[in-house]
Amino acid sequence: MACENITEEKHFVRLFEETLELNRGDISDDDISNAVIEVINSFVGNIACPIEIYQTPERLWAYFFRFSPISAGLTRFHMLEAIENIEEFRTFLKRSSLEVLSIGSGPGSDLIGLCSALYGKADFQKLNLTLVDNNQRWKSLFQAMIQVIRHDEYGNASKLFKEKEINYSFICSDVLNTAAYYEALSNADVVWMKGLLSVLNNNTVRYRAIRVSN
Repeated sequence: MACENITEEKHFVRLFEETLELNRGDISDDDISNAVIEVINSFVGNIACPIEIYQTPERLWAYFFRFSPISAGLTRFHMLEAIENIEEFRTFLKRSSLEVLSIGSGPGSDLIGLCSALYGKADFQKLNLTLVDNNQRWKSLFQAMIQVIRHDEYGNASKLFKEKEINYSFICSDVLNTAAYYEALSNADVVWMKGLLSVLNNNTVRYRAIRVSN
């Protein structure tokens, strides 16, 4: 398992690097490096992620490049733990189709880790991936990442995309007040909230998000 984890993490890194290279346009290495520092500095003393920080292509791709491998790796780890230890969770994977909702994960890199973990451990034939974020600008990165993984070999996640019918969609919502989000939430078999509560602006908003999700 340890060797497989290392191999999958290498695939994650290559996927995200190649997605960046294919879609960066005129953004230079220095632009990415400077934007990574700006993004990291924005977390100092304040773990909230206001949408204003992620408005430029440089910062969006910097976040994607720097944090996507971590996000995918952690998701894979926790998904594998859930599959191994929770009987009720394993029953979901025996369905003919599976609805997965990822909330507040930016470019949706966590869904790559989820797909990696699901490969070879699920009976479903159809997988619907829905990403919800209140920043519309993540949509293009999410779409670019999915297109890249469909057309090359990036480990178990790529194998899942080739063997199953996988659809994806993006909902721009603050998770509190859109009909599209409520519908996706009500239909979801698996809801992934990667760091959502920790990055919301205050406890009142966190409480409201919990109430909606329940």
